[in-house]
Parts: sequence; C-alpha cells; structure tokens
Amino acid sequence: MESLYLLFLAVPIIIFIFPFTLDIKFYADVIKNRGAISIYLWKIKIIVAKAKIKGNDILLKTKRHNNEVDIELGEEQLRFLNFFKNEVSNKVKIREINVYSILGLDDPFKASLFSSFFSNLVLVLLSKIKMWQPTASLNLNNKTDFYEAHCALALRSKIALSIFDVSYSFLISILRTKQDRILQEKLKKQ
Repeated sequence: MESLYLLFLAVPIIIFIFPFTLDIKFYADVIKNRGAISIYLWKIKIIVAKAKIKGNDILLKTKRHNNEVDIELGEEQLRFLNFFKNEVSNKVKIREINVYSILGLDDPFKASLFSSFFSNLVLVLLSKIKMWQPTASLNLNNKTDFYEAHCALALRSKIALSIFDVSYSFLISILRTKQDRILQEKLKKQ
C-alpha cells in the first residue's frame, strides 16, 4: 500500500521536474497570403489553426470557429514579456529546428540570387543558435523555383522545457516587472 502512495507522490514530481517536449510547426506562403500553425505536446494536439492576414489583423481559423486576433500590448505587458523571454530563453533546450523554403521569381538569375541570399541568412541564424545550443540538430532545406514566383516558408522545431523552469521564470519576471515599475516611479518623483 505504501508503494501506491509513493507512486502518487512521485508522478507529479517527475512531471514537474522533467522537461516536456513541444513540437511546433509553422507554415507561411507570403504570395498566397495563407499559413498554418500547430503546436503539439507529447504528440497531443494543443493548437492547430490556419492563418490569414487582413490589414493589421491576424485571422485564425480552427475547425470549430473563426477567431480574429487583434494584439495590443501596453508598456507594462511588454516589459513583463521581455523579462519573461530573457528568463525562459536561458532554460529552453532546443532539440531540433528544420527550416524548409520554396523561393522563386520569374527570372532564373534573380531567383537563384534571392534563394542563395535567403539560404545564407538562415544559415547565419542557425549557426548563432548552434553556438547557443551546441546539442541542437539544425537543418535547412531550400528549393528554388526558377520560372514561377513563390515564397513559401516552413519551420518545424522541437523544444524541451520543464514546468518548474517556466513557473520559476514567470515568478521572477513578475518580481522584476514590479521592481522596475517601483524604480521608475521613484525616478519620476526625483
């Protein structure tokens, strides 16, 4: 009977400490103005949506209903998000990043120049990530269409992060935001 109690105690501790893996997939076709995003946690679907941009709004379409997302963030929320991003970025472990692209223009010469420029730009970014996370698996698959205008990009990434790290970063970000706000109020009084 004691082993059953230990099991109920050990399972939440294991879930809390060991990292969970997020599989994030993103697709965007700039010319056709369509895209998709999906996020899976341990092969369980969290978000799957198609996206379209209309003016300054992002329209997300799920199977159930249409949601129009209008993002407006104040200065305090941006400060909190910046602190949270800084805290979490130190704790995130990138397992793999795959970048896929199909780029093309009507002229073959310009298409090859554009595609190679994009490849070099992505490889520079991936090498910076590799210096930050040496164990990450980073891949680029770039295809060039020489006779038709295309600009399709896809990204698939697997990241690992523990719930403990997320909650710790969240609390630290709240404290830093409050401390920053108090410091700014003191500076305004002087």
